Order: sequence, then C-alpha cells, then structure tokens
Amino acid sequence: MNKYYLYYGISLIYNEDTVFTIGITKDCFRRSYEKHMSIVWVKAYASKAEAMKAEKALHAVLDAKFDRAFVQFGAWQMEGYKQNRGWDWWLGAGLDIVKLEVE
Repeated sequence: MNKYYLYYGISLIYNEDTVFTIGITKDCFRRSYEKHMSIVWVKAYASKAEAMKAEKALHAVLDAKFDRAFVQFGAWQMEGYKQNRGWDWWLGAGLDIVKLEVE
C-alpha cells in the first residue's frame, strides 16, 4: 500500500521562523531537505488523490485566515529549477487550524 503524507512544516531559513507550509509527499525526510523546513506534523493517506484533496481544502482555509509568505529560494527566485521551495507558504502559526480541519 502506497502512503502519502500531508505535512505541516516550519521554515529553517534565518528570519523565517514564523513561516509555515503544508504539502504532500511520499518521503518526509527528502521533502524536508528540499524545502529547508522542519516537518512538525504529518497525517498519512492511502492514496495520492486523498492527500491532494485534503491539501487543496487546507489551502482554501489557510488563504482565508493567513497572508501568503515569500520565502528565500521560492519558486519566484528559482525559476527553472525543479527543486525550489514552492509557492505555498503562509505567515503565522496555523498548526491548530490544520489539525482541526483534517482530524
């Protein structure tokens, strides 16, 4: 059975300690390295479709409650590089909200 993980991570970059992200991955260790973050919470899903559905719903909730953040080495800075930190970062502390929405 393939497992996909929905994760909540906090940036490890200097001055980004109040910035968080959520996403999905099959390998939390690899993804935490690629995004320069510490994963502090995960939830396992049996399929990629289930994990993506939860992630998409969370994006809408987080966008309504938090401002988006621009992080170092994000997609806008690393255009053309597959391994960038992506677009999905928010300012604040949203772990309690994430847990309430998915559990």
